[in-house]
Amino acid sequence: MENFGDRLISWYDRNKRDLPWRNSSDPYKIWLSEIILQQTRVDQGMDYYLRFVEKYPTVFEMASASEDEIFKLWQGLGYYNRAANMISTARTIVEKHNGVFPKNRDELLKLKGIGRRKRKESRYWRLLERRKMIEILALHPLRLVFSYYQILLKI
Repeated sequence: MENFGDRLISWYDRNKRDLPWRNSSDPYKIWLSEIILQQTRVDQGMDYYLRFVEKYPTVFEMASASEDEIFKLWQGLGYYNRAANMISTARTIVEKHNGVFPKNRDELLKLKGIGRRKRKESRYWRLLERRKMIEILALHPLRLVFSYYQILLKI
């Protein structure tokens, strides 16, 4: 008999959406998707992600953009502090890390908009640690399922 974890993974494999950032190991594109998708539905964020990747295909292009350009492309997503943090982080990565996303925890936490919670949720960080990730939106229903079966889920 298949256990719950195997059934969940099988369901995901059958039903997952084909999203461009899932097929990428480029830290910039993964990070960009995570910033755009904070407090944004995927169907709304997808167009923004594609426009940003087209206009700023690397962190170098984004770092050289003006805030006005970034804010104009961001228009409609709200929470403009995310856009401001995004350009600040892009510039920090270019200026202090030669365009390479940090691979250590302390340096990653210094980037604007990352913080401890975001680092825990980050697909990029999970790739570095070679750990599986549960998307934050999946946690609530999983907690309900596990609490029903009296299994504690600590994240």
